[in-house]
Amino acid sequence: MSDPLITLTTDFGTSDHFAGAMKGVIASIAPKARVIDITHDVAAYDINQAGFVIAQAWQCFPKGTIHVVVVDPGVGSARRPILVEAGGQYFIGPDNGVFSLVYEAGAHKVRAITNAKVFRKNVSRTFHGRDVFAPVAGWLSRRVEVDRTPATFDRRLQRRRALRRADGGPDDQRLRLDIRCLEDAHGLLELLATGACRSEERRVGKECR
Repeated sequence: MSDPLITLTTDFGTSDHFAGAMKGVIASIAPKARVIDITHDVAAYDINQAGFVIAQAWQCFPKGTIHVVVVDPGVGSARRPILVEAGGQYFIGPDNGVFSLVYEAGAHKVRAITNAKVFRKNVSRTFHGRDVFAPVAGWLSRRVEVDRTPATFDRRLQRRRALRRADGGPDDQRLRLDIRCLEDAHGLLELLATGACRSEERRVGKECR
C-alpha cells in the first residue's frame, strides 16, 4: 500500500473528540495515510444503518482501501474485532453483523483480530474505536500483519442485514418494505427485501427529519 487510504464510518458525531482521537492514533502510526470520513452521523448503535452506508460507499474506493466501521453497541463484551477482505479492500470493525452486506456482495475472507500487539497499550472497555480499530488500520496500512486467525462466526450475525427477510412460508408472496430517508438524499430510498414474508410491514426510518 504505497499510498494508504483509510475511511472512517462511525456513530460518534462530530461535536466531541472521538472521531478526532481515532485520526490522531492513525496519524501517529501511519503519518502518510490519507483518512477520509464517510460519515460520523450514523444513528447511535444502529448497526443496520451503518451496514447500509458502508455497502453503498466501499465500491467507490480503489483497491487496497482500509474501511474502519465503528458502530458498536457490544463494546466491552465478548464480541470480537474482525478483519474482512473483499473486492481487494479491507474492512475493520466489530463482529456484530455490520459487514453483512459486504459479505453478500461477493467472495470474502474474515479473520478475528487477536494480536494485542497491534492495539494501543491500554485498551479502554468503551472506546475500541481509538484503542483497537484505529491502530489496527494504521498498522495494516504499513503492511504489518495484524492477524492470521481464521474466524468462525455465529451465522445469525453474519446474515444480519439492513433489510431482513421475515419468517414466512413459500406461499405468502407479500414483501416487507423498509423506507429510509437520508438527510442529504434527494428523496426516499426504497429497499425491498427478497423472499416471502408472512406479514407486510412498512416502516419509515427515524432518520427522516
